[in-house]
Amino acid sequence: MPPPVNFTKDHVLQAAVLVAEDCGMGAVSARNVASRLKSSTAPVYSHFDSIDSLRRQVLVEALRLLTSLISAPHTDRVFLSMGIGIALFAREHPELYRALFLERHKHSDILVQFNERMERRLAEDPRFNALSVARRKDM
Repeated sequence: MPPPVNFTKDHVLQAAVLVAEDCGMGAVSARNVASRLKSSTAPVYSHFDSIDSLRRQVLVEALRLLTSLISAPHTDRVFLSMGIGIALFAREHPELYRALFLERHKHSDILVQFNERMERRLAEDPRFNALSVARRKDM
């Protein structure tokens, strides 16, 4: 008998991200993630308390991917680089973009974190130092 395959939490999360990228957040289920892993649903439930907590982690991972793209120096202008990063994210990960920005979900605090990161990045550009914090938030 072959040895049992052990899936880490990261394996389960990456499989869930792939499901979300292929089929959207609504398709992230224990059965679909297990199918992607070619396993039973046991690894999913052994690492995540619920599908909702797994979906939340998928959104956190999407935010991590987005943050890496907006942080890259696409140009010498921070604000323009952020915009390019968002556009690249939308093109490369359309379902994750949809999940973060276009679908309603109860994990809106994740977007608050994103907005705070954007504000901090914008504050790094000396051209925007004269703007108030409220004005930078509006941008």
